[in-house]
Amino acid sequence: MPAKPLKLSTTVNQQIALLRSRGLDVDEDLARQWLANVSYYLLSAYWYPARAFGADNQRSDRFVPGTSFADVVSLYEADRKLRTLVHDGMERVEITLRTRIGEILCVSDPLEYMNPGRFRQTFNHAQWMRVARKRIERAGRNNEAIRHYREEYEGRYPFWVLAEVLDCVDISRLFEGLFTNDQRLIAEQLGFSLKMDAHSKNQQRKAKSLSPLVRWLEQLTIIRNTCAHHGRLWNKSLLPRQLRR
Repeated sequence: MPAKPLKLSTTVNQQIALLRSRGLDVDEDLARQWLANVSYYLLSAYWYPARAFGADNQRSDRFVPGTSFADVVSLYEADRKLRTLVHDGMERVEITLRTRIGEILCVSDPLEYMNPGRFRQTFNHAQWMRVARKRIERAGRNNEAIRHYREEYEGRYPFWVLAEVLDCVDISRLFEGLFTNDQRLIAEQLGFSLKMDAHSKNQQRKAKSLSPLVRWLEQLTIIRNTCAHHGRLWNKSLLPRQLRR
């Protein structure tokens, strides 16, 4: 079956005319400003819920009567402010997590993160290290600490230096690679503790093999990256893929 042809690009004037033809109340000056700087495609996610249902119970191209472009802008602005607040909170989670991991890994050796025996067998330590080296290379030209340790310590970077150039996903995966006791210790330090007798035997078994904080951090990383890349946070499903219906 041949691929569906891509839609052609349209001008701002064409976009305004199209929205009006579909029943959206458009303030032209406002729309011109937003379509030129935010884009039709990005804003379309915010006017999607205002598209009326057709006879087949599917969203049509027609807008619910009374919907205005100003409503779309207000919704976008609310989501932008929400992303800003969430990103601010995620910064604290990310920094705290890498600090607590560092406290555990650096007890006997600041390079302990390089030892694959320090992590569970299911953790792909070699791949994680390859990513870490790429982060170092990426930051090498502009990061004074990386340059210092490369020149003075022959490229041996203590975890607290490496952590400064790691991404949130790198930290999340490293936490997943820790042994369960280490995960539990960090989780409890952060105020997360499970009452085992309140859970089923299956849930207890899972919690004993992998801290629930592992999967929470996966989801928080998705949220954090959505915020960092100016994605839509409002009205977005954040359930793990396997739980979606």
